[in-house]
Amino acid sequence: VAHAKIRLLETRVDGLVNQEAQLQSEVKTLQQERTELQQTVSKLKDLLSSLGINSPCPEQENLTTSNS
Repeated sequence: VAHAKIRLLETRVDGLVNQEAQLQSEVKTLQQERTELQQTVSKLKDLLSSLGINSPCPEQENLTTSNS
């Protein structure tokens, strides 16, 4: 009985380790996407500025300043 419980716990630990690795990979991907989106926003701001449009929307400001 004890051996079965140990194996069950080992299996659960292995599953959790795999899930952690998947989540870390997803976090890395999301961080990369966030960086790319911030770069796009910056380029768009520069483009708007070059066109003489200098009044960004508050939502856009929040995008670039939140969780930086």
